[in-house]
Amino acid sequence: MSYLECMAVFTLITGLIFYFFIDVPLIVEGYGLVALVTESLLASPQFFRNLKFKSVEGMSKLMVLTWFLGDLYKTVYFFVRQAPFQFLLCGCTQITFDSLIFLQILCYKKASYRKIPKSYSI
Repeated sequence: MSYLECMAVFTLITGLIFYFFIDVPLIVEGYGLVALVTESLLASPQFFRNLKFKSVEGMSKLMVLTWFLGDLYKTVYFFVRQAPFQFLLCGCTQITFDSLIFLQILCYKKASYRKIPKSYSI
């Protein structure tokens, strides 16, 4: 329940800030940049977890391939539409993490029998 309360308060506060400062370009651009950076780093905890345990237990090649294809499509779209630089940079960051995770799958496939402790969380 505390998670839901925290998310509700966070959403309310950020929503109010955005509502009252909608005409301030720096605030709007800041929100967008935070969202872009957050999305571009979504795969990083998985990458570092795989690196720590030298294991890709439970990782699917198909899942990582679809991540890569989706991020590639999005990045090409940003390039074609001449989106601002931060969109291209974050798209390339996503493609890089997707590629690194796929390389981990190839490198660690023989080590995937190692059990990751149940108590470990990202």
